[in-house]
Amino acid sequence: MVLLYLCVPFSMFGQKTAKLSFGVISDTHFENHAGEGAIVKTSRTLKNLTSTGSLDALFVVGDLTNYGYSDQYEKLISVFEDSNNYQNSVDDIVLMLGNHDMFSVDGKKNYEESLRPFNNGEDYPLHTYRVIKGYPFITLSQLGVSCNDTSNPNSSIESYPPETLDTLETYLERATSQCPNKPIFVFTHVPPQYTCYGSWAEFEGDDWSTSRLNPILNKYPQCIVFCGHTHYPLGDPRCIHQGVNPNSPRENYYTVVGTGTSTYSEINPGAVDVGIHPKYFVRVTEGLIVSEQDNGNIEIRRYDTYRNHEIGNNNRWIIKAPFDGSMFEYGDIRDRDDNPLGRILRNGAPAPSFPNGTVLDAESGVNEIKLLIPQAKDNDCVFRYGVKITKEGQLIAERFFFSQFYLNADMPDTLVCTIDSLNANTNYLFEVKAYDSYDNASHPIVEMFSTLSELSDEYPKPYAYWTFDSDNPLYSCQKDYADLLPVSIESGEVVIRSSMDQAGIFPVAGIHAGDKAISIPHDTGLKLVLDDGKAKNNYTIIMDIKQRDAESFNALIQTSMSNLDDADIFVSNHQIGVAEMGYYGYISENEWHRIAFVNRDGNFNIYVDGDFLATGAGSRWVVDAEGVYFFLDDSNERVDMELAGLYFWEIPLSDCQIKNLGNGVINTDINRVQRPRTSFRMYDLSGKMIDKNDYGAKVAEGIYIKEGKKVLIK
Repeated sequence: MVLLYLCVPFSMFGQKTAKLSFGVISDTHFENHAGEGAIVKTSRTLKNLTSTGSLDALFVVGDLTNYGYSDQYEKLISVFEDSNNYQNSVDDIVLMLGNHDMFSVDGKKNYEESLRPFNNGEDYPLHTYRVIKGYPFITLSQLGVSCNDTSNPNSSIESYPPETLDTLETYLERATSQCPNKPIFVFTHVPPQYTCYGSWAEFEGDDWSTSRLNPILNKYPQCIVFCGHTHYPLGDPRCIHQGVNPNSPRENYYTVVGTGTSTYSEINPGAVDVGIHPKYFVRVTEGLIVSEQDNGNIEIRRYDTYRNHEIGNNNRWIIKAPFDGSMFEYGDIRDRDDNPLGRILRNGAPAPSFPNGTVLDAESGVNEIKLLIPQAKDNDCVFRYGVKITKEGQLIAERFFFSQFYLNADMPDTLVCTIDSLNANTNYLFEVKAYDSYDNASHPIVEMFSTLSELSDEYPKPYAYWTFDSDNPLYSCQKDYADLLPVSIESGEVVIRSSMDQAGIFPVAGIHAGDKAISIPHDTGLKLVLDDGKAKNNYTIIMDIKQRDAESFNALIQTSMSNLDDADIFVSNHQIGVAEMGYYGYISENEWHRIAFVNRDGNFNIYVDGDFLATGAGSRWVVDAEGVYFFLDDSNERVDMELAGLYFWEIPLSDCQIKNLGNGVINTDINRVQRPRTSFRMYDLSGKMIDKNDYGAKVAEGIYIKEGKKVLIK
C-alpha cells in the first residue's frame, strides 16, 4: 500500500474526527492566470474547504498545472506546503496527473520528480492504492495530452494504456478482498463515458469522457468515482450519476461524481449564446467534502470555495448502503432508453417557476434592448433563460442566456440580457422562459418593448448637471437633487471650500464658441453630494475634460470619502482605466474628450467619445451615500485640467444611448420617456423586488400592512 504524507505539521490544528472525512478538488492549473490566478484561488480553496473541519485526506484530481513545467509544480508545492492555507488538519495530500500536466514533453518526469517532497523524497507514483479508516482509495493518473473516444480513439488509449487498466483491475480486486461491503473510492481526471455531466456527447454537445474504464468499473457497483476535466459547476444536478442497468452496453452501473474546478468554470457548448465561458466564469472555484455517516451511508457536500458557501445544503448527495447498486437513485432521463429495472429517473421536475406577478423590465436603445429578467426558482437550479423575440407575429430571433447559478450567493436577483441587432423605433414582443438542467420550461412571461428612434435626444434627462456657463458655475440645474462642491487637500484631509476662488478654480473658454468651462488645479477637486443620501450602484456619469498632460497619472473618480485609497479611475499614458481592469483607448492632450462611466449593478463600464472601451466588476465603484469625489487621489496623482460639462443620471444608460450622446451637446431640457404599464412591481427598501402578496392591504400610497404593522414599500 502506498502512503503519501504532506511535509507540514498539521497536528497543530487539533483533533481528528473518528469517522472518515476527505476533500476532493480538481483542475488547479498552476500558472493559469484566469482572474486572480491559481496561487490565489488554490490558497483560498484550501482555506475555505478546511474550514469545515479536519480531513483524513485531500485528493486533487488532475490538471495540477497548466503545462506540466517544473516551475509550475514549485508554485503548487509552495501553496500546499503553506500551513497558513489550512484552517484544520489534513493528514494526506494525494495528487494525480491530468492532460494539462502532460503538455510538456517532460510532463511525466516533472510530475514524478517535482512532487518528491510529497512522497518522502522518492519519485511520486502515477497510481496509488491505500486504505483509510477501513475504506479503500484508488488513484489513476492520465498519461496523455487529450482523451476523446469520439474524435480520436487513440488519444484515449494513450491516456489510459493497458498497463493502467491492469493496475485498476488489480487495485479493485484488492479493495474487494480487503474491505468487503465498503464503497471503493476511485479518483481519475477524465470521467467514464455515459456518467456525470460532460460525458454524454449526444445530450451535452461535447464529450469530455473515456470509455476505457467502463468495462472494468461496471463489475464494481460499489465504486464511487471522482473526476475533473470538465470544469462544469457542481450546482448542476447532472454532476452526479448512477447507472440503472447492470447489463447496459453503456457499462455505467456505478457512481460518478464531477468535482468542479479550482480555477475557472465552464458549461457545455451550445447551451447559451455566449459559449462555454459565461460572465464571471473566472470567479467560480469549487470542491467536495465526503463523509461517512453514522448509518454507514456516504454524504457528499458541495462547496463554493470562492465564497466559502455550501451549495445545495438542503439537498446533499447521499450514497446509500448497501453499495451493490440496489439503492441507486441518481439515474436520470439520459438513461430512459436503457432502464429494464424500471428505476425512477431524475427528470428535474417540477419545472422552474416565476413568482406570481413577475413582469419584465427593460432599458431600450436604438438597436438593442436590455431585458431585466427577475430570476425564477427551481428545486435544483435554473440553468438558463430562453428569449423569443417576435415582431408583428413573426419570429425574429431566439436567444439563450445563462442564469449565473454558479455564482451561488452572488447570483444576481435580476439578469440583464442584451438583445441586439434590432431595428430602431420598433415594437418587439418578448417571451421569456426559465429552463432547468433537464430543459423543463417554466410558464412564459411576455411583454412588449420598443427600441428608441435614431434621434440623439432619446435618452433620459440628467438628474443633475453642470455646464459652467452661468455666473455661478457650480450651480446645479436641478438644485433640489444634488450639489457640486469645490474641495482641496489640506494636511492630507479633504476640505470643502466655500467658493471656486478659494479652491483656486477659475473660468476658462469652453468647447464651443461662447461656452465656458472651469480650470481645476492638480491639488483641487469636486465633490458631488446627492440630497437623498443613498449609495448608488446604478448610475451614469459623463464628463467633458481636457488635459494638458495625459502621460502622468490623473485621477478622475474617487469613491472613497476618506480619500485614503487610490482613486477608482485614472488617465495614464494616454489611456483610461485602473490596475485590475487594465487601461484602454487613447486620451490626447489639449483636446476635449467626453468620458462616460456607467455602473450597472456592479458592472462598471468606460466609454470615450461614445465608444465602449472596457468593463470591470466589483463594489469599489459604488457611489457612497455621502457622494463621490472627482479628481482626487490619496497620493495626489493629478494634473491640471479643464472641465466643460458634468452630468449625472441615477440610472445606467445603455450602450446605444451613450453612443448617441457621443461628444455632442447633451439636451438637458428633454423629459424622461417612460413606457406605460398595465401592471406594476414593488421593491423593498434595499431595492429587491418583492411579491405584493406577501403583504396585506394597501392602506396608503406605498404603505402596506404586514403582521399588523405598517410597512413602507418604495
